[in-house]
Amino acid sequence: MGKIEPEPVYIDEPTLTPGDAKCHAREIGAGLHILHASPKNPHLGDAKYLDEAEYRYRFLQDRIDPKQSSQQISFLLNDAAKAIEFIRDNAPHLASGQVNIHGDLHPQNLFWTHDGLKMIDWESTVWDNPYLDLGRLSTSLALDDDADMQLLEGYFGRIATQEEERQFLLSKKLNYAHHALIGFKIVLCILEQEPQPLDFISGAPSWSACLDSFSRASERMPLQFFYDYARCALEMCLKPERIICEAETTTSELRFFR
Repeated sequence: MGKIEPEPVYIDEPTLTPGDAKCHAREIGAGLHILHASPKNPHLGDAKYLDEAEYRYRFLQDRIDPKQSSQQISFLLNDAAKAIEFIRDNAPHLASGQVNIHGDLHPQNLFWTHDGLKMIDWESTVWDNPYLDLGRLSTSLALDDDADMQLLEGYFGRIATQEEERQFLLSKKLNYAHHALIGFKIVLCILEQEPQPLDFISGAPSWSACLDSFSRASERMPLQFFYDYARCALEMCLKPERIICEAETTTSELRFFR
């Protein structure tokens, strides 16, 4: 097969905001379904979600000497261990099935235009589980429950079943765990270059507040922000959930393996 030459596309629109995402959640879900329903891209690699998580955790382990580590480094590694344990225990419980996924859906890679949803930055695209895209989209935009339901309705073309909603919530938690590992890795890298104290006592801000602070930042964020970001993501990952499925009018507790 010959080399595919990329064609430049210019998008004269701002990137997607959480407000736009909530207003257009159903249409965004439908747009994502079109991507996932497309024929397999022959240039895509196989699924690598779990490999990426293991790589980030090994990065932390390899850079830390338990005998010489400070208390805050020990706390850091302990929290990272909780995140990777959640991923190892729960990733195998995602429903089977693989499609073309974008792999890195966050606001800076998304645009809402007069033609609908546009996506850029395809370097992370792989042949993998579709729920990973749905979960990443929801967590990176801090969608609320109503927007989540609209996202799923747009994606499936109907109200999601209870099992589909379970899979979606599981994918969100896996994405939170992945965010936690990314945050802890950044914290360790900063500490190696510039040792400084961390506040382990104060409560972490909300997830939406973390994303809002990051989107508004005009300069490098401080160390404490990345630790709070990682800790908040871990809390969201381990938080007990209850789901309500409108299609079946039942309520049940969503349990995960720990």
